[in-house]
Amino acid sequence: MSEAAFPSAVRLVEPPGRPGLEREHLVSVRLPATADDGANVPIVVEMDHPMEPDHYIKSLAVYAFEDPLVNKGIFSFTPQNGQVYLAFQFRMTAGEHRVFVVAECTRHGKWATSRRLWVSTGGCHTVGLRPGELQEPAGAVGQPRVWVPERIRRGEIFEVRVKAKHPSRTGLTLAEDGRSFVRAGPAVYLRSLDVFYGRSWFRPRLVSSFALTSVLSDDPLFVFRLRADQDGRLWVVLTNHEGKRFEASRAIRLG
Repeated sequence: MSEAAFPSAVRLVEPPGRPGLEREHLVSVRLPATADDGANVPIVVEMDHPMEPDHYIKSLAVYAFEDPLVNKGIFSFTPQNGQVYLAFQFRMTAGEHRVFVVAECTRHGKWATSRRLWVSTGGCHTVGLRPGELQEPAGAVGQPRVWVPERIRRGEIFEVRVKAKHPSRTGLTLAEDGRSFVRAGPAVYLRSLDVFYGRSWFRPRLVSSFALTSVLSDDPLFVFRLRADQDGRLWVVLTNHEGKRFEASRAIRLG
């Protein structure tokens, strides 16, 4: 996709970015230059943004326009995150791609950065490369696991790791023309990840909400950050394509 294909409201900024607004809204994206396994492509996104109550990054969106399924996820944040940091894994079809990450600031609009990626063996839609070949059966489903540091100080920005146990299948297969994809079955995937943190169990505070897609890797690991401002409980809720919920929680005790 060319830069001109972006709406004019989205500003494309490549490193290092000029001082001022560009530097503050520069999206740092880490991707491998070559991915040997398209079923498990890791991405890390980070920004140096103040994340203040009236000025913060409200969302990150990941797109790959050369892939049959363009949207790789939209990830919403709040000032409670303290820092824009996100790592996860997704599927890509074989070939050359340009992956875009679009960050939306509550005060200054949308900013984008891109990285090029070559995928040696596709893992987005089929197991093999032959037209008509179906995807492997979906694997086991279970409750997620959550990790946080053992010691967390008040005001510290700490890392959260959420390991899901759920397969991802797009339901697409390569058509006879060897280029396009057609529907071969239902999609199986995690639809959302909601993160709550605070003292109240009956009215929890939503601090992050991730809209997921069928191009996640199997059993993905999500890594993000939160600002420690109170004792309480960290609670994550994953919901899949059938509306089934999978939950896990950890007590937060500040030192």
